[in-house]
Amino acid sequence: MAARASRIRTAIAGFALATLLASCATGADVEEESVGASGTPTAPPTASPEPTPEPTTFTTQNGTASFLLPDGWTVEDTSETDLVTNHGGPAWQNWLTLLDADGTPRAHYGDGYADDVGAVAQTGTVQSIAMVDGLHAAAWWSTSGEGDDWHVDAAVVADVTSPNSTVVPEGFDRLHSFSADLAAVPECASVTDEASAVACLEAPGTTEALELLATLELEPLPWDAMPAGVDPLATVPWTRFDSADGAIAFEHPAAWTVEGTSDGHGFWLTTPDGYETLHFSLLTSEWGGSDLAAMACTDPTAMQTMTVIESEAVTPLAADLADDVGDLEIVTADYGYGGFVGVAILRAQDAAIGCLSQTVPIGDGAIWAATAWGTDAPMQIYAKYPGGEGFVGSFDQLAMVRVLRTLEIRHLSA
Repeated sequence: MAARASRIRTAIAGFALATLLASCATGADVEEESVGASGTPTAPPTASPEPTPEPTTFTTQNGTASFLLPDGWTVEDTSETDLVTNHGGPAWQNWLTLLDADGTPRAHYGDGYADDVGAVAQTGTVQSIAMVDGLHAAAWWSTSGEGDDWHVDAAVVADVTSPNSTVVPEGFDRLHSFSADLAAVPECASVTDEASAVACLEAPGTTEALELLATLELEPLPWDAMPAGVDPLATVPWTRFDSADGAIAFEHPAAWTVEGTSDGHGFWLTTPDGYETLHFSLLTSEWGGSDLAAMACTDPTAMQTMTVIESEAVTPLAADLADDVGDLEIVTADYGYGGFVGVAILRAQDAAIGCLSQTVPIGDGAIWAATAWGTDAPMQIYAKYPGGEGFVGSFDQLAMVRVLRTLEIRHLSA
């Protein structure tokens, strides 16, 4: 950032020097030369030049990007939460407009989900500045239609030979866009052919804009990175599910869907991008409940061994079902086998010994409220987080825990 700060300070110093020279030429009285006792002319004292104000660093609310902001400039921040994304949860969308001291828009920044697809007939990059992460601050012209519509752009790009004003550096999963508003550059007022486009893009104002764009620094934060104090669970709408027989109820994000199993004795909860998060089954002895109850943990087998990541107490059962069940917990765990992760309601005594027995015995029946395990069904939630990376603290994990907090089991299915 130091080198970039130097460049933008140079540009700002240019603005300051131009202002100083203009004031000398038009309004300032020139002091007359004075003569000392020896008759030798004495030069008038010269004032020390005013120091150039330092630019400040501006950072987006969720920390995805930062850049240098010239002294006197302001940022109009219209960032907001996109409530539903193709990932299945909310995402913070940064939208910023940089205004100069006169309030004129000079640049725009955005990141999150956006359209990075466009069609042009021809492009030509006129100047560029290399940046970190293989990016460039570039100025280019393009044509569209039959090649007779001319456009000029200055933005951060990944490839100067094929410029696109949205970038996704390697290791990032958010689109980023930082572009200059060339309407403030006089030479860009009318662009009708290649000559006028080049004149616009070689203009001092465009060069100064590129110096500003080149100060951008990006952070590879996850797609669901939120500003401090913004609770993603509170920003999305939730709805309530009640089974037709009144046996089970829970709240879930409105964008998630509830479907029933083919035997009518269970349900599963799926994200908008198609991943199954939780499976619910309520079974009596007629439906194998007593057999499942016999699977309760004594010593965890290799198939049942898990690592508890976090847990909390929960009381989902009606009073007449809770007798003799013991304490229950919502457990987020590494299921083993390559970092498979999930969330489940388990008996506290099983969680204490690291036993992944998702079956909770109730009399001669059992309940199941957990991320499925030991299944070949595709699109389980752990497939979305290979090796478990990024699951804990994600919207999916936080929402799954909240769903289980709201779970009510009133009776077992007959």
